[in-house]
Amino acid sequence: MGFFDRFKKTANQWFQEAQNTVLGARDSLMKAAMRDVERVRQGLEQREHAALSANIRERVSYCIERALQADPAFSPAWFFKGEHLVAEGKLDEAILCLDKVTKTNPGFADAFYYKGEALYKKEAYDKALIAYERALEINPNDAGALMGKSYILNKQGKAEEAAACSDKAKQLDPSFAKNIRVVLFDRWLRIKA
Repeated sequence: MGFFDRFKKTANQWFQEAQNTVLGARDSLMKAAMRDVERVRQGLEQREHAALSANIRERVSYCIERALQADPAFSPAWFFKGEHLVAEGKLDEAILCLDKVTKTNPGFADAFYYKGEALYKKEAYDKALIAYERALEINPNDAGALMGKSYILNKQGKAEEAAACSDKAKQLDPSFAKNIRVVLFDRWLRIKA
């Protein structure tokens, strides 16, 4: 059974649960929505974002919105919404969502990482660096935040520091060593340093 079939089956189960549950509607909605969002998130890691159909994106947005309707203070839903908006390129909205998460849950490293990604894409490099560094304060082994920090340090002309961050990221996550963008970036850093 393919990803989209599993997603459709899960979404159908979620809708049945929501219809059949009156007293436990809030918990049921949030659990099912987060389960669907997590499955889509895993699919995003396996496929290019552009390959997902608009229908799937709408379904993810719908699930997230339902979870937020059930509990507007539910930080994981705000996080998934922010992450989803970063992937869609809606950076200002993403930053607002991720700010809600970081205010209510200041120890959530992934929220700072995605905020850094959004700020980096907006070319707000100083603010992005602050977000990446906050993510690294919480989780020093966040390879993604290290790579983001590396890119920014490079833009700031700090090639040696950038190379050190890149090397540590590749040690923590060997998949970075196979990423052509990272390989080319590293070669450029070595020439520059």
